[in-house]
Amino acid sequence: MKINEYKPLFKNWLYGIAFYFIPFIIGYFAFSFVLSNSVLHTDADSARYMLSALVQSEAAIVALVVTLSLVAVQLAASSYSARVIERMSDLWILMGINF
Repeated sequence: MKINEYKPLFKNWLYGIAFYFIPFIIGYFAFSFVLSNSVLHTDADSARYMLSALVQSEAAIVALVVTLSLVAVQLAASSYSARVIERMSDLWILMGINF
């Protein structure tokens, strides 16, 4: 393959990474601001309960994403060839984030 044929594929990967990475950064800074000592002051028990709820919700979301990603891989494998699946950058980015 020539170098010019890789440019659209590389561009799709960059857009995919930016699409998933930018909301993560925004969420990280939002939670770090809210959970800082200057904004909220709580006792240890309520912080423990909140962290437990966050971990449970994150585990549920990860389970849903993994399940849906595996279903998408299974449907793609039955419908498309291996070359098409290799070019699905969003799917591979999601699978890399999950594992």
